[in-house]
Amino acid sequence: MACRKESLLVRIQGLAVSVGMKVSATRHQLFHAKTKRLRITVDIVSAVIIILFVALFLFRSSQVMHYRWNWKPVVASFFNPRGILLKGFLTTIRLSIWSSIIAFFIGTVVGVGRLVRNRFFRMLSGLYVSLIRNLPPLVLVFIFYFFFSSQLLDPLGIDQAARNASPLVQRILALFLSEPARLTAFLSAVITLGIYEGSYIAEIIQSGIRSVDKGQWEAGYSLGLSSFDRTRLIILPQAARNALPALTGQFISTMKDSSIVSVISIAELTFQGMELTASTYRTLEIWSAVTLLYFLLTFTASILSSRIESGLRKRFAD
Repeated sequence: MACRKESLLVRIQGLAVSVGMKVSATRHQLFHAKTKRLRITVDIVSAVIIILFVALFLFRSSQVMHYRWNWKPVVASFFNPRGILLKGFLTTIRLSIWSSIIAFFIGTVVGVGRLVRNRFFRMLSGLYVSLIRNLPPLVLVFIFYFFFSSQLLDPLGIDQAARNASPLVQRILALFLSEPARLTAFLSAVITLGIYEGSYIAEIIQSGIRSVDKGQWEAGYSLGLSSFDRTRLIILPQAARNALPALTGQFISTMKDSSIVSVISIAELTFQGMELTASTYRTLEIWSAVTLLYFLLTFTASILSSRIESGLRKRFAD
């Protein structure tokens, strides 16, 4: 009799656990469904607000300001292989990619350096972050362009070497970097942006490393890995996954910050917008187009980031 009661009790407990798991899974699915519906609603409302704002802007400009829109300069300068707006758009992409690569390298080294036991490296990394983050980026651009560039890059004869290179090399340089005549200025802008953004990425990497569970360090230690291998093989991949949303945000910030280097005549999107405005006087059309192009860049980066983050989450969940 007692055995039957115990057996019945075990069955009831198992059934309760099973029902509890199903209820938990159902609640999880309902939560995700509600979140998805809420996100779609917010997107629809945002799109409606943007459309209404654009319609109001066009109505006010035509009916109140009596402004006659003329998009021909924008179309001619963007949908043309030699158009300056298209060149500025591509230069902004190149600047953002190269600057982000340099910033990620610097940020990773400095972020790890802030966590090592060596006091000298910790102090040096902390000094870099404190110094760069407390300087206006515009000042940093001027300092690097007018002092470091003239003292370090110009003596290397990079511009002259680029001008004397074969046509094929010049085309490759123009495709991936810049026109040979402005190569030094482009490299100066890339390095400056890389140093500036690297200070923020260092904080992101540091936070990502701190978010990794201590058991992962202990697991690496129990496998007999050295401190360098534990960091390289176990900690950094997980830290990068945790820090991916913030890193994407910083990449988008780099795209927007790249407009600062227009002050040293780098022919990126903002600079070309100013040039086109000065030559055509179509201010509203050109800056509306520049705004739309920046939005396309950042929005595309956000979507790619979401896809990568979702893919990584599924991969590690499996």
